[in-house]
Amino acid sequence: MDWHDEMYYGDLGTEGIIGTKNSRGTNYAYEYATASIVIKGIRFVIAVIPILDRTIVDMVSNLLGIVHSSGIGIKLLLLDGGFYSIDAIRYLQSSGVEFIMHAPKLRNICRDQEMDREHTTSSHARSRNQQATFRIVSIYG
Repeated sequence: MDWHDEMYYGDLGTEGIIGTKNSRGTNYAYEYATASIVIKGIRFVIAVIPILDRTIVDMVSNLLGIVHSSGIGIKLLLLDGGFYSIDAIRYLQSSGVEFIMHAPKLRNICRDQEMDREHTTSSHARSRNQQATFRIVSIYG
């Protein structure tokens, strides 16, 4: 699963345009998420959904539903860093889908070292039973 921004420079009232991080002179974009499969090194896009105001879990659930309804089994789900969230991790763990997710917010924990260990999130806005525990693998260099 990938998160995409197509930067936008026109009328801000255009349907589907949302605010995003500044890039190439604008803070607005069409944002969408895709689910693709890779077969023998060739990528096939299976599903595309606009991001708009959906939660990350809604997007992951929606994309997984489209993939499953297409009759495609998932051996390993790879997610880019746009999907990193406690809720998405908990959802994927409960669904039984094996996954690897880029975790850009953990960059400081992994900085300048290799590691392979369990990690529990520590969001101050959540109680202990609302946290997520998962394996971090970091390769330095």
